[in-house]
Amino acid sequence: MRIRAIAVGMALGLLVLIAGASSALAAETEVRVGGHMHGWIGQTNASENDVPHEFGEPLAPNEAFCGGSVSLVAGAGTPPLGRGSAELKTGNGTSGGECAAQIRNSAYAGEKLSELTALAYSTYLQEHTVNEQQDTFLTLFINNEGRAHGAVDDELFFEPPYQTPASGNPSLPDQGPVELGEWQSWNAAEGGWWDNNEELGTPGSGVEPLSSYLEKYPEAVIVNSSRGGGVRVAVGEAEENAKFVSYVDNFTIAFGASSTTYNFEPTAPSASIEFPATGGTYALGATVTTEFSCERSPEEPGYEMGEAGVEPGSAIASCKDSNGAEAPANGTLDTATAGTHTYSVTAKSENGEESTREIEYDVVAPPTVVTGMASSVTESEATLNGTVNPNDGHITACRFEYGTSQSYGSSAACSPAPKSGHATLPVSAHLTGLAPGTKFHFRIVATSEGGTSEGEDHTFETMPVPPPPTITRLSPKRGPTTGGTMVTVTGTNLAGAKEVKFGSTNATITFDYSTSITVTSPPGMTGTVHVTVTTSGGTTPASGKLAKKARFKYVKK
Repeated sequence: MRIRAIAVGMALGLLVLIAGASSALAAETEVRVGGHMHGWIGQTNASENDVPHEFGEPLAPNEAFCGGSVSLVAGAGTPPLGRGSAELKTGNGTSGGECAAQIRNSAYAGEKLSELTALAYSTYLQEHTVNEQQDTFLTLFINNEGRAHGAVDDELFFEPPYQTPASGNPSLPDQGPVELGEWQSWNAAEGGWWDNNEELGTPGSGVEPLSSYLEKYPEAVIVNSSRGGGVRVAVGEAEENAKFVSYVDNFTIAFGASSTTYNFEPTAPSASIEFPATGGTYALGATVTTEFSCERSPEEPGYEMGEAGVEPGSAIASCKDSNGAEAPANGTLDTATAGTHTYSVTAKSENGEESTREIEYDVVAPPTVVTGMASSVTESEATLNGTVNPNDGHITACRFEYGTSQSYGSSAACSPAPKSGHATLPVSAHLTGLAPGTKFHFRIVATSEGGTSEGEDHTFETMPVPPPPTITRLSPKRGPTTGGTMVTVTGTNLAGAKEVKFGSTNATITFDYSTSITVTSPPGMTGTVHVTVTTSGGTTPASGKLAKKARFKYVKK
């Protein structure tokens, strides 16, 4: 058997029991339908011959006394399916009892009565006065000749008060008396019925099973009335001073192997967060103003309960965010602590339903930076060092600021460029072109979504320019043209020699001291060449008195 379960309103878990004359089958499903009524409409009216009043329409003069309503509500009590039901109310004990509050379904026009395999529903009678027979009864509108779009030939009524041996037909199953303040289930497919034309039976002990009607009209089909809907559940149509308050849920109807169970549920309102719509990342302690709102449930196709397509009681009762702000005021995000946070807005309606919209957002602390010590300092160069911890943010800028005062004025990018994570990363910047013998201030600075952090100020001083080097002696002063002679160059200010040349050819420096340098002579041509030493202080002269002491002679072996 194929089973289809539909929840009207907000759907919860369904337990569908499809009971035929000799078989039963159970299925569970969960579905949220929202405001879509799947063929059901809610109406209040004075009598079947009057124009119906659907919510959202003005009352006609002859309907003004009815005062009935049809609503989807939470409760009553603990419904058999989900947490809600359809509430039917009419009459106030003085007037309006002759009116009807009803729900109708138009989806079953043309279905053969002979193929009906299940018809059941649950009720909760909260209050009634004067005429209890009109409590939550079921009506089928019938065309006896099998014409799906034909006229209504008869109306068949199932009334719960006539379903005991004492009140109805003793040959039919005893379904128990109607009780106040509790949910009861009624099996109309196996119960007693009467009809308007008195061909099936009469109210009370005269009720008969549907099979008796089919013996007379085997081609009978359900048709929709001019009011709309061939299947109706209603209260009222009793004495003027009657009063009815009842609830309906768990309505099951089956033809052949196709069964549908309707779970009536109040429609939840909607909550929305306009800003920030998708969360985001914010700095620790930042002020972030939110914008949020709540709306009652929108009209959906087929939904005709309530003003403008929304059932009574679904107006917004409160619209608050998780920090206590209530619309129309704006809220704020909590940015007091770093990490991932949840912000939510909850809409609650007058019918007791609620819905919540949540977003996640990140709060990031500013990066942690530490200014290190300068290294590799020379007369014109230095390497600045430091560390950066992104603190789970994304580093968008990292630099070393430097200058001759704490106003800095110059900067160099960190290398390697830190990105994201929570590990402490070493970074540096190599500076060139610095003024010799000068004191510099520097610090590290890094920026992320969490803000900008500045390290402590540190200093370094470039080395002064040394005095120019001099050569006072070479030993030995000659060597073969093939080179390879170990030559000691004696003089002053020779430390830090960058190059030593024999003529225009570089020699290999072996040892480097302030007053002497040991080099290996390069190959050369026969003859005398000048030896020069270059340091950061300059280059020894290639001519003049001192140059005479720096001559080296290449000889043949």
